[in-house]
Amino acid sequence: MGPKQDPSAEEVAAMKVDHLKLLLSERSLSTAGKKQDLAKRLLDALEAASAIPSSSVDPKLHCNVDDIPNFTVKKLKELLEALGLPTLGKKADLVERLVLSKNQESLPKNEESELQNETTESTSKEEDETKDIGKKRKQKDNAESNVAKKKIKVDEGWFMGGEVFEDYGAKLNQTNIRDNNNKFYVIQLIKSNEIYYVLNRWGRVGEIGQSNTADFLDENEAVNAFKKKFKDKTSNDWDKRSNFVPKSGKYTLLEMDLSDNEEEEVTVAISKSIPVIPESECKLDPTVQTLIKFIFNTDMFVSVMKDMNIDVKKMPLGKLAKSQIKNGFTVLELLQQELDANRSGKLEELSSKFFTVIPHSFGRQRPPVISTLEMLQSKIDLLNTLGDIEIAQNLKNNITKLAVAEDKVTEDYKSLKNEILPVDPKSDEFKWIQQYMIASQSYARPKIVHAFRVNRESEKERMENFKHIGNRKLLWHGTNVGVVAAILNSGLRIMPHSGGRVGRGIYLASENSKSYGYVGWAK
Repeated sequence: MGPKQDPSAEEVAAMKVDHLKLLLSERSLSTAGKKQDLAKRLLDALEAASAIPSSSVDPKLHCNVDDIPNFTVKKLKELLEALGLPTLGKKADLVERLVLSKNQESLPKNEESELQNETTESTSKEEDETKDIGKKRKQKDNAESNVAKKKIKVDEGWFMGGEVFEDYGAKLNQTNIRDNNNKFYVIQLIKSNEIYYVLNRWGRVGEIGQSNTADFLDENEAVNAFKKKFKDKTSNDWDKRSNFVPKSGKYTLLEMDLSDNEEEEVTVAISKSIPVIPESECKLDPTVQTLIKFIFNTDMFVSVMKDMNIDVKKMPLGKLAKSQIKNGFTVLELLQQELDANRSGKLEELSSKFFTVIPHSFGRQRPPVISTLEMLQSKIDLLNTLGDIEIAQNLKNNITKLAVAEDKVTEDYKSLKNEILPVDPKSDEFKWIQQYMIASQSYARPKIVHAFRVNRESEKERMENFKHIGNRKLLWHGTNVGVVAAILNSGLRIMPHSGGRVGRGIYLASENSKSYGYVGWAK
């Protein structure tokens, strides 16, 4: 048989989602996104592959620079190892190292020749190693499945060991305000000691609920039982879940982000080679250390989410997919249309839909109907906060640990890309801020514990363009403590769905008492 022909653009456009994901997985590319995203990613990969000349080196070692961020950690490590480059670090580090290597490969011929003259011996060695590694990779590929499966964490209601079989795990949710329903359903297929278990756990959101299991010796019987339960609860086929359609009176599938497994794989490799530096050796100013520990504290993030009635068990930090948050915004936009038109007929139905896609814990109380613009705005703020918490979690996950091992506080500090300096409490500057606060406060009497000067990366240079403006005034901005890390890293931003009394924008105040009302607390 001749070599397998790549599909044409027309064939790719006609493919089903599962087929697209299979072809992307075979190329070690991401399978996240909607159908049009998958099709575009596959077409880009096919176009890049067709432009690559034949070589004696394993063709899998060739790649398009634009595709590198979509590679799995395993693929990145294999390419780096084949190029004789270090494979330590998190995914962001591996991507950066491979991109730099590929950019160096694309140097003009005269520059490339100079580099080759300087490194003739190492290049020859790399080529020999590349051929050996290519052979090993082919042997490994023959022994493993081409379809990469991401690990799903075993449900908290399971205590008998084992792991979730392939990707057979689903978190479902359903809220119906009229009937006071606010419930979840978890289905997992777990393999333990060559026995397959279908675990079902259900109950009121925020509670542990009830559970039952069925065990099977036959893999196919277990898979069919899992799929049947999923169909019973959602009226959707498991194999077509990428095109999931919510049905009235049935559970809705929550889209969870499983990408952190790749980060965990790299973290294990790092921990074996780089020593852990205790926080006691941190060289940052003690007050700055206190700030960094506070704004990156996991318990603080959980506390913030609980205060917003978010069920942190259904939405663990950084695990709710961006598409699920987007679905929440879509429902809120429909609610706003109804409120702006003074229509109340659909408010209960749409509120139920919102609490279905964004699980809230109300205990045994009936979920509220989102019936005012103020309530609507609070839910918009909630989703924006979830997005900022995700940014903070990503900062923690993407910390670079390549050149020098550092303590955790310093690593978190550097991830912000800010220079943060404490203001001396005895200085005129501190006293001036304190006087400003006292003069503009009302019923509340807050106290300044610490004040800091912040210089975000490249911000000073941008401000040079406006140094001629003389009318300046310090203003207050109150915010939730859970979003401080995101603001420090990304600046104050106009969010896509932000709003307020005078429309979209960044809100500041000349009175401390005004901004004080927008401050979010942490326990």
